[in-house]
Amino acid sequence: MGVTRGRDVLILAASAAVVIAGAAAVKQAPPTQVEAAVATSAALPPPLPSGAPPRAMEDLPAEDERAAGCHFTDRGFGDYGAWRTLSTREGAPPARVLVPAGRAVRPDGSFRLLIHLHGAEPVRKQLAPEGLDLVIAALDAGVGSHAYERAFTPGPATFDHLVDAVEREVAAVNGLAAAHAEVIVLSSWSAGYGAIGPILTKPDPRLAAIVLLDSLYAGYLGGKHTVEHGQLPLFLEAARKARGSASAFYLTHTAIGTPGYASTGEVASYLLDELGVKAAPVDADTRDPHALTRIFEEGRLVIRGYAGADRDAHCAQLHLLPSILRETILPGLGR
Repeated sequence: MGVTRGRDVLILAASAAVVIAGAAAVKQAPPTQVEAAVATSAALPPPLPSGAPPRAMEDLPAEDERAAGCHFTDRGFGDYGAWRTLSTREGAPPARVLVPAGRAVRPDGSFRLLIHLHGAEPVRKQLAPEGLDLVIAALDAGVGSHAYERAFTPGPATFDHLVDAVEREVAAVNGLAAAHAEVIVLSSWSAGYGAIGPILTKPDPRLAAIVLLDSLYAGYLGGKHTVEHGQLPLFLEAARKARGSASAFYLTHTAIGTPGYASTGEVASYLLDELGVKAAPVDADTRDPHALTRIFEEGRLVIRGYAGADRDAHCAQLHLLPSILRETILPGLGR
């Protein structure tokens, strides 16, 4: 519980405003929130650094938008129209879905489903205009991985309820008697990984890919810098299967340090060590604060490390999702 609280405090400044406010630029959490949390325990790690002041968005060329970190250009809903609120099981956090008009759903009611955890609006802003032929569901359970763990307890049952609700909505929008997700892609950013562990306790056979965007943390054993296994064996098994060209597993991490528990970079190194492999270093572009620094690829397993140790570096990981889907995940799904 202590590790979870520490983990939640550290990522609060980077992710709270993105999820709760759905703003175009992420604002740092009010100091009173962080100060109140830290005051409850002197052992809690400090919040993420705020990073450099945001640059003037109107002066940024389109190709430089990723460098803006927490800025997400709103290009509308494309042919998705609007978010549709889903009717899920009682007590579950509200989920939403984007259903494209006139495409992505076959006459037999089958479709490809992306479920994103943590950061619905940034994902909508990036993916809605892309024409990726996906039904997109998103869930923001709150700030901190524990909120996502609670949201998906008892795990598979909750996940099944969510997928069923999406299928009902897709059928209703398209005037079909029934609809079904033929393949499912799970993606998460920041704290959203907390939901994926419970889901993996009994993975859906339709689960074709997992994408973790700076989104896999762990505790330390006995106060030492030894990664605590916790739910990591579930992720390790998913990574091992992806290496054998089964379902895809795509993990990114920044260089953000997390005093008191294992960072995404440390967890990535743990997975690589357990698999008995090493990532190849990449000569980083010193002009890019979020440059690629290391990479491992085999089968359908991809692990990529990026530079940057501030809030903007954390937020910039979300900007990777469109290219990851378009270049790596979706081509492996057929259709």
